[in-house]
Amino acid sequence: MLTNLKKPYFVFIPFLILFLQNFIIFYNHFFNKIGFPWDFDKSYFVTPAFWTVAISKGIFPQWVPFQSMGYPLFMKANSAFHYPFYWVFPLFSIPYTLQMAVYFQIFHIFLGSVGMFFFLLCICKSPKYAIIGAVAFQFFGGFYGNSSHADIVRGISLLPWLFYVLTLNLDKPSITKKTLFVPIIIFFIATGAYPGIFIASVFIMAAFILAQTFNLFTNGFGKTKSLKIGSSLFGLLFLGLLLSMVHLGVFIDSGDELSRSVDRSELKYNVLGIEEFPGFFMSNSPIPAGITMSSSFLTLPILIFASFIPWSFIKKYWIFFMVFSIGILMAIGNQTPFWNFITGIVPLLDLSRFLISDYRVFIALPCILFGVLGIKAIIERQLPLRSYLYRLPFVFGWFITGLFILHDNSSRASQLYFNQASLDFQTSLAIIIFVSTLIIIFLHLKLKLQPTNFLTGSVLILIIFGSLIVIDGGRVISDMETWKRGEYDERYVKFNVPLEKNGKLRTYDIFENIPDTRPERKITINLNQLSWRGVLTGEYMMQDSGKYTALKSRTIVESNDIYQNYMFMKWTPILLDSPNLDGNKILIDEQIFSNIENMQPNSVIQTHYGINDIRYTVSLTEPKLMVENEMYFPGWTATLVYPGKEVPLEAIEVNEVFRAWALPAGEYQMEASFEFPNYSTYQIISLGSFIIWIVIVIVYLIKTRRRNGIRTMPQNLG
Repeated sequence: MLTNLKKPYFVFIPFLILFLQNFIIFYNHFFNKIGFPWDFDKSYFVTPAFWTVAISKGIFPQWVPFQSMGYPLFMKANSAFHYPFYWVFPLFSIPYTLQMAVYFQIFHIFLGSVGMFFFLLCICKSPKYAIIGAVAFQFFGGFYGNSSHADIVRGISLLPWLFYVLTLNLDKPSITKKTLFVPIIIFFIATGAYPGIFIASVFIMAAFILAQTFNLFTNGFGKTKSLKIGSSLFGLLFLGLLLSMVHLGVFIDSGDELSRSVDRSELKYNVLGIEEFPGFFMSNSPIPAGITMSSSFLTLPILIFASFIPWSFIKKYWIFFMVFSIGILMAIGNQTPFWNFITGIVPLLDLSRFLISDYRVFIALPCILFGVLGIKAIIERQLPLRSYLYRLPFVFGWFITGLFILHDNSSRASQLYFNQASLDFQTSLAIIIFVSTLIIIFLHLKLKLQPTNFLTGSVLILIIFGSLIVIDGGRVISDMETWKRGEYDERYVKFNVPLEKNGKLRTYDIFENIPDTRPERKITINLNQLSWRGVLTGEYMMQDSGKYTALKSRTIVESNDIYQNYMFMKWTPILLDSPNLDGNKILIDEQIFSNIENMQPNSVIQTHYGINDIRYTVSLTEPKLMVENEMYFPGWTATLVYPGKEVPLEAIEVNEVFRAWALPAGEYQMEASFEFPNYSTYQIISLGSFIIWIVIVIVYLIKTRRRNGIRTMPQNLG
């Protein structure tokens, strides 16, 4: 009986359905050690493993000495150091193993489907429609095409929640309890998502708020109320940015220290091209494009149903059609005047490298919404049979277009892939014909809408529609190669680098074996040969997991053989006559770094080489400039400890690469440490913003309680 769905224990049915879907899809990941491919087990895994263990050991790591010759942890956005969910691991002493990283990603995909359920629920006002869209979203190709990039998966999973908290009730618009969580969701996206997705989210949400404000005004809610609600939404969005300053501030402050080793012209290879169009309704295996970026799969039934959305719904929900349009135009990138126009106004948008990954979720979410609204229109008979027949050629039109697009590009794909694509299209065609026939029968026979009979009328049709989405989703993602691999640790086994030691994550050894002096740095010929293992094993590596984003100083070293050879060495300081300094930068002859065999000093001894701190014993008869084969970065300072006094000292930048110190004569201890510049200021801004948010919530709850009290008072008096 449908009336039973109103009972409390039936509230959990949608979440149970989504959990079972998640469990079945990732069964082998749960129980058979299957992992995610390519980049997933690289820096995406080892960096959080390093800092979560450090926190559990009572160390707040700001400098990573083990990779790329040393760099600030906060400059690595995919470390997700400030992402709240990661802090569960150190706070509850849970080792962040590679198996746990797999579980963590699976959890986010489930989290995204739950967010999609709530978003659709606030639009459709019915859980039976919302669950259909949530199931479709858990099949979204962005999760499976980009499974190797944990930050992209996290970003996709959080965006339905952002739409949920920002979407107003069109019938009775107001700032509600859910709206107050806008700053928190922004903070989660800023700290946990790929930076390009965060930039895209702020841009799209700003346009979304403007559109909602305009929509309120044109629907007769008055200029004052419309501006009040719109400004409140913008205020909450801005508060979210302030709340995120603990993460964003480091890039605002020191972003010019970063260097991209990728040519900006390569953007054209990371956009949504026409050849990716079939990827919206089939596997990405036969699509001749960047395989990790090509899938935007939404399930074929969802696209069919979206084609039947009534014009009245498009008019009512035009804002989401706007989001859809902006998403497409931005994903297409610099191939359109729109991109050049927008990036000219907002240059920050030009920082995106993978436009198809940054914006495709803004195409997918409206499409799923339109698909659900199309189902709603069919079930509730808001679309007449004649209108349905008029639109049927449109469905076959975009489907056949996809076939021709794939055929035209088949020369770049293997024959095996093309044969598989043909089979996929045959199956897809059968689904289209079946769905079309089913809708015609439903509309023609006018099945009775009997809410007391569970197996007749609209509910039976809804179950069949949902089953088709599940069948198509399971069929397509099972054919995708981008979200599953052999055992998750096979690469580590291959190169004989165990992940665990004595039943604990190997990273624990780092903090139990802090060296007195830094040893030589290592390098691997191929990046795939665990060049990122330093933060896992405590080895000191020249490289990291890739080159796409690095410190400028690192790119200088990698282009200079003399500098590179010097950086390879164990800690080897060079003592030069102390120069007259003007500021904290100096240039010296680079040949000095190639003739250091006879320059080994014994007057400065390194006694401790920690994570954020280094200690030395100094004995000099005259002032010297000590140049170290270490990376310079603003934030390195030292304290010279004499008997009875301490003298502060700032690091000096040598040749835009090396860290140096102007040491005075005498005997003393030197304690160098790193603290990210202005980090405490950004912490204060974030903490202050969080306090403001708490005050806003409390004031809102008090006003709501008083308002409700006034409304119920006459009844109580009676």
